[in-house]
Formats: sequence, C-alpha cells, structure tokens
Amino acid sequence: MICNLHSFFQQGHYEIRAYNGSLHAGEVRSQIVLALAISNAAMTKKYCSPHVSQSDNMRYSFRVWLLNLGLIGDEFKNCRTHLLKHLEGDIAWRHPEDGIAARARLKEKRELEKQAAREQRNEPVCHSDDETECIPDENNEPSESECDGIEELEMSM
Repeated sequence: MICNLHSFFQQGHYEIRAYNGSLHAGEVRSQIVLALAISNAAMTKKYCSPHVSQSDNMRYSFRVWLLNLGLIGDEFKNCRTHLLKHLEGDIAWRHPEDGIAARARLKEKRELEKQAAREQRNEPVCHSDDETECIPDENNEPSESECDGIEELEMSM
C-alpha cells in the first residue's frame, strides 16, 4: 500500500510509503516535491478520472502528468530529471515512430543545408545581368602607383 491512511484517521495526516531510501539530495528533493504536488492537486482539482490510461510510451506520459501537476520550469527541471531517469522511451514524442520520423526529417534538412553551404562556397558570385562568365580576379598584387610610398627592404644572408 502506497498511502497509509491509518495515520490520517488517528493524527490527521497521511504518509506516502512509495520511495526507496536514498542519500542523494536531488532524489530526496524530487520525491518530496512530487508528494507535495500530488497533495496540492488532490486539494485543488475539482474532479479526477477513475480509469487507468494506456500508453505506449510511459516516459512521455509521466512527463505530461508531471507538467499537469505544475512541475513546470527550470525550478523543477532537476526533479523531473530524477523522476524520469528510470523510464524508457522518447520523452518528446508520444508514439516512438513519430520521433524516429522527426529525427529523419531533421537529419535530411541538415544535410540539405550543409550541401547548400558547400555549393555557395565553391561557386564564384556574379552580380551582373549579362550572360558572360564570372571570372575571378587572379591578379591581386598591388600596382606600382600603390607601392610608391612604401620602402623596400632587401634581405640577405
């Protein structure tokens, strides 16, 4: 039994006995925050559904449930990490095949962007409207008039 209601009837509070002992501060904090979030939801929700939901991806479903409890934002990021680390599945997609398809689309998009960047670097840029070929300037040496004011140094060994 997870919830001990004997203490509720005798002393007015309840106990949750669902956690294994741990000395890791983050795990202990996440267990306390989860218990507080569940008790807050029990006091503030107007109704709850008695049916058990079926899910292909328990990690995604648990993450959505934590977000519905109010564990949203950077403040609860560490708690969500500790609570979700033992579950398997894709955290971002409800159905695993959707995640695989999205990763494939993203990979294809990145490849197209890389290919476009490579093509742009290899082709010279021509801004003229006529159909002449773009010939890059091969003579990049300064002319004699540009070198008049510069002293020439001669090296010898």
